[in-house]
Amino acid sequence: METISVAIVSSDMEYAKALGAGMINVYRDFAIRIADSRDFVKEWVEYKGKEVYYKKYDVVLWADREAGSVYGDNIVWMTDKISETRKDRRNRKFAIYKYSSAQATVAAVFDIYMMLTGRRAVNIRKDSIGIYGFSSWQGGCGCTTAALAFAQEMQRFRGKKVMYISLETIESTGLYFPEVEGCRTTAEYLYRLLKEKDNGILPAEKGNEIPFLDSYIVRDLYGVEAFAPARGMNPLPGLKEKDMQCLIASIADSGRYDVLTIDLGTCVTEAALAAGRLAEKIICVTEEKDVTAREGQYMNHVMCMTHDGSNDKMIRVVNKCNEKDEKENLYISRNLSIVKGEIKEVLLDGEFGNDIRKLADVITKPAAM
Repeated sequence: METISVAIVSSDMEYAKALGAGMINVYRDFAIRIADSRDFVKEWVEYKGKEVYYKKYDVVLWADREAGSVYGDNIVWMTDKISETRKDRRNRKFAIYKYSSAQATVAAVFDIYMMLTGRRAVNIRKDSIGIYGFSSWQGGCGCTTAALAFAQEMQRFRGKKVMYISLETIESTGLYFPEVEGCRTTAEYLYRLLKEKDNGILPAEKGNEIPFLDSYIVRDLYGVEAFAPARGMNPLPGLKEKDMQCLIASIADSGRYDVLTIDLGTCVTEAALAAGRLAEKIICVTEEKDVTAREGQYMNHVMCMTHDGSNDKMIRVVNKCNEKDEKENLYISRNLSIVKGEIKEVLLDGEFGNDIRKLADVITKPAAM
């Protein structure tokens, strides 16, 4: 992705440094200069007030009151009053709230940058991205925990950059990922993405023009990323096939991830089946060692709707298992999690962690030729 140059101008250097560090933590491709407002004005005067000076930067964030009388174009006033915030694209006048979270500030900078320049994120797609779906024929089998444990195994111990998305109707993302103030949600990302698609712009076209992902993601303790959950019902299960394909293509085209873990849960909607067709492997999570009639029907349906002709696309996993035998099933010991504050954390310790590692080995094993 391209580098965006930002000047943070303030008489409070501690605030400016903290803001700069927070913005870099959200989006690492910023080039940020911290400038004391008096020095900035002095240098500007030496340029005889010409815009050539402040135009050295894509965006200038000016966090002092005096900017309220001079802001405009790429000089963005950071006001301490919410009532004074403004995004006037026609007159190129932008004012944002000074005390928003770093993620909200970054989202605002992305919007303003696009309004000013007409440019968008330019992404380099990786040669390949591993897509893996976790499903279950009934709730309560630990499908979400298994999916997140696999995601953490790949992120923490195998050096992969991983994104997790949930197709649960009431998704569990908010239970495992801390909320970030000002972060945009899945619904807002879909609105921006599908609006572009409806206008004839697809992710793989016109320089991979997609929304900046950094404005929409949250991270767990180990760096696994996910879309900030939408309020209320999850919009993803209701997507049409082409819209789901567009969403997954946008994630792949971002060039950001090595692995996409999709929590299908019990969902067998058009969106879930579209995701299943794109997945390299579908991991069916259950608690029963022997396949029941209803599970067999579910697996046959999923296989029929998503099968690509290979013999090893579907993997059956018995979860929460304390006694193991020599059958061909894969087994995961009773899953472990703790709650820290309001966030659940999956523990990849002991026998559970060993079983997740074995599962990851099987999932990522290249298909036989």
